[in-house]
Amino acid sequence: MRRLLIIPILLSSLSVFGQQTAFDDTNPSPAKIIKETIAMEGSTELALDFPYATDIRLSTAQGNEIEIYVNASINDGENNEAYELLIERDGDRILIGTDRERLDSFFKKNSGRRTNCYSTDIMVEVAVPDRMLVSVESISGNVTSELRTKPYAIKTISGDIDLTVPSGIGAELIASTISGAMYANVSLDHLDDKEGLRQVVGEKVHAKINQGGEPHRLETISGDVLLRAGN
Repeated sequence: MRRLLIIPILLSSLSVFGQQTAFDDTNPSPAKIIKETIAMEGSTELALDFPYATDIRLSTAQGNEIEIYVNASINDGENNEAYELLIERDGDRILIGTDRERLDSFFKKNSGRRTNCYSTDIMVEVAVPDRMLVSVESISGNVTSELRTKPYAIKTISGDIDLTVPSGIGAELIASTISGAMYANVSLDHLDDKEGLRQVVGEKVHAKINQGGEPHRLETISGDVLLRAGN
């Protein structure tokens, strides 16, 4: 039996379904700008590890290169030199993320602070070739993307996950939040035998989107999961 989850968006949440704008080279604090282009060279998987990011935005690259843009401010711009981007290759896997060892070492050596006593404002944009599998991990980062053919695995502890669903792309969705909420204005065909609810708090959803497809996993602990209908 086909079951649909249609969740009206609350008035206070309407803005999150508005037009998204790309980051530019501005930041409330002086920032370090990093731009890199990385060739796939046969790699099939991309792992993104940005534990301290504020926002992570993903898009689809047109060619065979990964394009990454980072706008990072450490301690209101006072210690931007401590931030570096880590890029590693391991077989058919590429890892891109914050060089945590360098960041922690800098503060141990130069400030005498505990390693978790610094503030960060880090915004990340990544354009990924559609053929690559993508995983994203963050502690506090909000992750924004459009559903794509190849699977996503997105994990964030306190950030929101905001996914736009184009009408022509199908997926199997496994999404969960513990203390956050789920909102959607797309139709979901449930695979877990649960009826749709107006608002789901502390819920796991297993469903098909647009007749199903590759599995996409979205997981947050205290953030919200938003599924918005695209063109």
